Amino acid sequence: MRKPEVEPSQASLKDARNMGREAAAQDAWMTPLPEEHLDEGDDLGNISQAHREGWEQTTHFQVYYGDKLSDLTDAEEARIAGDFGVMGTMSRYEGLYVPLKDAFWDAWEEASGFYEAADAALKEQGD
Repeated sequence: MRKPEVEPSQASLKDARNMGREAAAQDAWMTPLPEEHLDEGDDLGNISQAHREGWEQTTHFQVYYGDKLSDLTDAEEARIAGDFGVMGTMSRYEGLYVPLKDAFWDAWEEASGFYEAADAALKEQGD
């Protein structure tokens, strides 16, 4: 019998989204600068992915957001341990951490105006 898919609670997803919105409002470093990723082509999804991956490699992201997302992941793993037992690294990462990280970025991109800035930069590049 296959184990059910692991996923974070709505409360933890909400916490991750709130963290993303707060980062957009309060973190002066985390500004939407998609121009540096325009070599990814004219697809906003590719630009977004490059932007996310670039930030996730920085100490700034890890200290201010990555560690908090890991704490949420730890809490989720503890919450569901009775149902799923000990989780493997990939199940923990793909089932819990990635959805929380995506919720953070989705909220940050919306609150920061990332897509609008990327779209404007693409249009300016095309001129």
